Amino acid sequence: MGKKYKRSGLIGVLLCVLLMFALVACDPTQTDPTDPADPLAPAVTIERITVEGAKTEFGWDEDFSLGEEISVIAHYSDQSERHLSPDQYEVDSSAYIKGWWFDEYTIYIKYEDKTVSYTVEVKAPPVTSLVCSGAKTEFYWDEEFSLGEEISVIAYYSNQSGMDLGSDKYEVDSSEYIKDKAGEYTIYIKYEDKTVSYTVTVKEPPITSLVCSGAKTEFGWGEDFSYEGLVVTKILKDGSEIVCDPSEYTVSYSMYKKNEQGTYSIIIIHKDTIQFGIYKVTVGRPMPCGMEISGQKTSFFVGENFKVGNLVVTALIQDGSRSVLHDKFYTVDSSLFDKNTPGVYKITVHYREFSQVYDVEVVER
Repeated sequence: MGKKYKRSGLIGVLLCVLLMFALVACDPTQTDPTDPADPLAPAVTIERITVEGAKTEFGWDEDFSLGEEISVIAHYSDQSERHLSPDQYEVDSSAYIKGWWFDEYTIYIKYEDKTVSYTVEVKAPPVTSLVCSGAKTEFYWDEEFSLGEEISVIAYYSNQSGMDLGSDKYEVDSSEYIKDKAGEYTIYIKYEDKTVSYTVTVKEPPITSLVCSGAKTEFGWGEDFSYEGLVVTKILKDGSEIVCDPSEYTVSYSMYKKNEQGTYSIIIIHKDTIQFGIYKVTVGRPMPCGMEISGQKTSFFVGENFKVGNLVVTALIQDGSRSVLHDKFYTVDSSLFDKNTPGVYKITVHYREFSQVYDVEVVER
């Protein structure tokens, strides 16, 4: 009987142990699917790598380096992270060219089967000078400033190289420019710590009219035209007045007729614009240019009073015509005549600035 009880006790102990294992197996709080010790948990894998703090800017001719603050981090599927040491990853900087400045290069870092990249930039060497050419330098009055389509700004560097800069690379200072004021202005172009300047010109405002003064306006018949003393003043759009240099205009007097009485227009034409000015001149009527006499009495007896006889005085006109004068238009000077003394005496006929002299003789009866 004693053996029987011992066997029953052993069986009871075994049943208790089995029951405890069954209870543990049925408790979901006692299992961890990510526990490496759990043969059913998923494997932890690397998902990606990232780079922080890498050096990204290099001077011209500077050797590549990762920098002192770089950190390469591996990120795992269980959300954990691991900072890798330099001997755990590979660096591919084969694209980097230290002497080829002003460019960007891609650097690759590889760990296991994951790769991450980042970009570095190589700066240009120091700029030694700027050269500007092809800029627009002449502007019309009231025209907005512009660099022009053919401007070229070249930066020269300490390594003797040069680069034609795009317009987004340099700054333009045109603050001195005044579009509605004729004159010269300085334009500044700046790139890094260098500045180059050039001069632009704003032309005079447009001419609105020409005013003529000082010229001779009355001419005698047959007189050649002359514009001596002419002053031509240009009136500008801004209201200012400027006396023209004679080289700026031409004088057209093709309508002028010196041998025809009348009024004529003289045209002043500005050479650089379509503006012109007009002033009027007059040519007077033809004037007497001489005189002739005929029919005068030339012989007298002693004691006979002086007489002109059938004297006819004719005015000679510039146009070739002739006009017989009434005696009120001329005078006869016989002051030298002596009726009591035989001899020859001179008689003078006066008409305006002209005169004719003829001889008379006093004789005995």
